[in-house]
Amino acid sequence: KHHHSQCATCARLRAKLHAGFMDLAAHEQYVQELRLHDASVTAWRNLEESYKAEGTTHPDRVTVLAYDDTSELATPNLTNRTPKNFTDNKLEFVPWLIRNYSANTRDYVYMMAGVHGKGANRILTELQATVRKIKTDYTDEKKGYLARKLVLIGDNYSENKNNEILAWAQDVVSAGWYD
Repeated sequence: KHHHSQCATCARLRAKLHAGFMDLAAHEQYVQELRLHDASVTAWRNLEESYKAEGTTHPDRVTVLAYDDTSELATPNLTNRTPKNFTDNKLEFVPWLIRNYSANTRDYVYMMAGVHGKGANRILTELQATVRKIKTDYTDEKKGYLARKLVLIGDNYSENKNNEILAWAQDVVSAGWYD
């Protein structure tokens, strides 16, 4: 449920809506389905915003982390015609962003492409490092180490990492870091 891309359900319903304009009953049904879907998307965004606000105002009670993997990048980006005496080899890496709304920080982690595949192992390694940093930084003026609630906002659906993330969350609770 992103602001920057259209979900598959939205696209499917809009296509049906345009295709069914000749059949009034079908058109009304698609309009209703689209309204219900839009309402659920709005409710989801409102829930995210409420968690972000709670993390910002009460960092000593809740830690709100949002993270996202991005596409592989390569540098340097040159024109199609490589300059003379210049190699066309590129450094390929994958940036990963984690944003801590409770501490108002954004951290990018850059990993070499092809070394660690996208998936639960890599994300959980970064989440573990982030949570460990939060829970052991007793000099933090926002007192994030005191937080007992952890909220994760991630784009995991396509890679289906949710089972592993839930298992990791159980480990974090068992360790006593969060409730």
